[in-house]
Amino acid sequence: MVMNKEYVKTMQLPNGFRIHVIVKPDYVRTSMALTVNFGSVDSNFKLDGTLITQPAGIAHFLEHQLFDKEGYDVTEKFAALGADSNAFTSYTKTSYLASTVENPMEVIKTLVNFVTTPYFSAENVAKEKGIISQEIGMYTDDPDNRLYVNTVENMYQETTLANDVAGSVESVSQITQDDLNLAYTSFYQPNNMNLLVVGNINAQQVYESVLASFGLDTISESKVQKNRQSLTGKLNKSLNFTAPVVFPKFALGLKGHDKVPENLAGIKYEIAVSIALDLFFSETASTYNQLYEANLLDDSFSYEFENEDGFHFAMLLGNALNPVETIDQLQKVIRSIPTELPKMREQFELQKKELTGNYIEMMDSETAIVSQFSDFGEETDSVFDELKLITELNFDDLINICIPFFEQVEVSQTIIEA
Repeated sequence: MVMNKEYVKTMQLPNGFRIHVIVKPDYVRTSMALTVNFGSVDSNFKLDGTLITQPAGIAHFLEHQLFDKEGYDVTEKFAALGADSNAFTSYTKTSYLASTVENPMEVIKTLVNFVTTPYFSAENVAKEKGIISQEIGMYTDDPDNRLYVNTVENMYQETTLANDVAGSVESVSQITQDDLNLAYTSFYQPNNMNLLVVGNINAQQVYESVLASFGLDTISESKVQKNRQSLTGKLNKSLNFTAPVVFPKFALGLKGHDKVPENLAGIKYEIAVSIALDLFFSETASTYNQLYEANLLDDSFSYEFENEDGFHFAMLLGNALNPVETIDQLQKVIRSIPTELPKMREQFELQKKELTGNYIEMMDSETAIVSQFSDFGEETDSVFDELKLITELNFDDLINICIPFFEQVEVSQTIIEA
């Protein structure tokens, strides 16, 4: 009896567009993401050697606009096929997502065709400005969002990273059809995009479907140079402001200055720093529990590590009755990490086992597989690659990677008072 097997197939169209199919015979749902290597930090770039400066929020605006076609909205087409659709813009990429249990090939065609056939009209652009301005207003009214955005701005002043992903009401009002066309033709090129499909699906049929439905007729010969290497910026050490909150809020931004390796070595770096943060700030960490028992942290506390092309930082944030004291104690913990981490071999092994279990569980989720995938370096990065890196990571790796990060970080603090 022939058994169905899981496998990964990578293909490339003649125009440079890359297709990755992860065949999962037991899956009922097919999920996919078409991702463009273009994010909010790319509003400044060089085109054929000439510096181009576009309004902040252009990548996010373009993401919204691609759903608007002449006489219809693409979400209606997805709904008619029984599919869910969504999209998001981050600092460094834009992703268009779809998921379905029926008509997977038609859904793939719809996804590829709508992203590769833009339609920008004066009427749609004007309408979108109002919609996004309202969205920005909602973000501005959210204290947690303001806490995060302002802390990133504090760490990376005078760079495009200091701008919110959506831009500001003022910058959005400046976006024109010409801006959108220029951003699209500069970055939405086949060799700057890829498609990932996960499900019980035939990889060759995916290739043929994408080839037939690709909307871009020509490939631009212009040379586009991103400006991400300039994302260093000045750091503002402290920001305090008031907002209508029940409890004061705080955030600590840890701006990295050590050199991050490229490709999968960079993912290994990210995993190591994330584990180090877990060892000191997860709910099972002794340092966290000491601060919790002292009423300096509560259940709102969270942390994360962001590692992207051109920048990397950690963020710690939450509510605190006495945010100044909480920040002071957290700073002491951060300063102690280079000394204390080498003593935590046993805790590292336990944390590594827990993380391995989490990744094994993620391998059964098409949503997790899609969200973790990246293909904009010389090597692809998937859940499967990351699980292998976690397995190979040893305690010496952890020390060699993490101590330079924590020794060299600059710290910026933000406090929101009630």
